[in-house]
Amino acid sequence: MPAIQWSEVVELDAKLSVVAVGLQATILARVEKLSAKYYGGDTDPRYKLARILLAAHIATPIAYGGGISGPVTSRSEGGVSESYAVPPILAMGAHASTVHGRAFDELTRSMPGRIGPLSS
Repeated sequence: MPAIQWSEVVELDAKLSVVAVGLQATILARVEKLSAKYYGGDTDPRYKLARILLAAHIATPIAYGGGISGPVTSRSEGGVSESYAVPPILAMGAHASTVHGRAFDELTRSMPGRIGPLSS
């Protein structure tokens, strides 16, 4: 399967069109390193989808503005209160900070190589 194009990432999320061209190339080069074999081979549509989702995940903080998202915990005692965010990697998974990353994680978890060969 040929390398994915940035236009395919933008089809998933139009806001990602604002990512600078040079950075687009860097992100695309990174996602091309995913194992085709793990995602069913070069011609498997899941391999293409995995690369698009991962590219969108990497680009989202750039396009939308960065920051930690996830569960916020706080505590108060007397007149002092403290609030902090739990990094999403600890709370929900390695790519949990974006909707595209969560979809990538779900796709990755569903691959036969992850759950082992199935037999009848």
